[in-house]
Amino acid sequence: MNWYFGKEESEMYGDMIQKNLSGHTISKRKDRAKDVGGLIYEASRLGLDMFDLLRALEGMCYDGRCSEIDDSTYLVR
Repeated sequence: MNWYFGKEESEMYGDMIQKNLSGHTISKRKDRAKDVGGLIYEASRLGLDMFDLLRALEGMCYDGRCSEIDDSTYLVR
């Protein structure tokens, strides 16, 4: 079995995330969490828990649908 962190969340939410946030950056910095582009803000907009969004983004990085462009920012492809 090919397991990786965020696999389940990526499979469950990845298409929705990609459809709604393609081309956008998502910050996991605590001081930006509630701002546009922050983890809490974007998770709320999608109807997700912020931890589900974080795990999904990590899984999407593994399967090539997202990139970590620095230590605190994801780019959804």
